[in-house]
Amino acid sequence: MAETDQLTADPEGGRPEGERSKKKSIMEEIKEAKQQSSNSFSFARLFCGIIFGSIVWTIMTAIFNIIPITIIIIGAVYLDDCRIQRMIPVFLIVFGAVYLLRYTMSTCVRCGTKDDDEIGTEKDADTLRFFNVLLFFVDMFLLIWFIMGSVHVYGNFSVVQFYNTTASSYCSSVAYRFAFWFITIHYIALGMCMFCCPCIICFYYARYNY
Repeated sequence: MAETDQLTADPEGGRPEGERSKKKSIMEEIKEAKQQSSNSFSFARLFCGIIFGSIVWTIMTAIFNIIPITIIIIGAVYLDDCRIQRMIPVFLIVFGAVYLLRYTMSTCVRCGTKDDDEIGTEKDADTLRFFNVLLFFVDMFLLIWFIMGSVHVYGNFSVVQFYNTTASSYCSSVAYRFAFWFITIHYIALGMCMFCCPCIICFYYARYNY
């Protein structure tokens, strides 16, 4: 009987224990973030944290990992088939490999802290800080490497040719065009995010504010 009462009611909150421990949905977290935020900037920061930390984002990034695996394969296959700029296949290989490493690290950190309300020990906190700093430097490397890849690819756009394999301006059409569209799509996605994210944040902010 005591067990039944304990499962039915929470002595502190007066709510069923099952309801108290139930995981919040993304919409509930967004609504709670609006209540906690004092201004639109604070809400935007909390909103981005909820979206990028959600299981939906984890699944999406897991699917997107097919792309870095693909660019590693393409870069490796055509490593010696880009005479105009040998760094283009190298760019593909390194970017794909480091991105996969970054995703693995961030997933491990997220899984290690997902179900904990607070860090248990000082050692755990130090470990978390270490991985966060490491992820920051990995992100900086990816950004710099991506910019270098853009220079290599766009810088040879007007002179590259795909037919005469002995010419100094030759590059495999598969490697070059894949690198070109890989970089271009990232810039397009960045532009769309810069336009759409403020609109989405303003929509949710207005929705829960009025």
